Amino acid sequence: MTHAGALDINIDAVRERYSAAIDAYRDAALHLQRQRPAIAASAFGEGFAPEGQRVVEALEALHETSVRFLAARRENWQQVLMLSDATVATDQHTADAVRVTDGVMGA
Repeated sequence: MTHAGALDINIDAVRERYSAAIDAYRDAALHLQRQRPAIAASAFGEGFAPEGQRVVEALEALHETSVRFLAARRENWQQVLMLSDATVATDQHTADAVRVTDGVMGA
């Protein structure tokens, strides 16, 4: 029996969805690492090394920010999986307690 406002979660669907998201973000991070920008400031031509260096530093900062974003998102999704595991454990514990109570009350 479910009462109004009850929490009803399909844990398998949650795990499947967030595991896929974790895998996708991991794959994106690996791809990003393989495609790391490799450009020298000197590639911008003679006399433009300072400007080239600023571009190189900006690309590197963008790359690092993207890597951190992907890592943070993966960690967030992993926390959702941990929460789903905790929900299952709590649900099982509560169900066990109800069974014990029903056994005592029914005796």
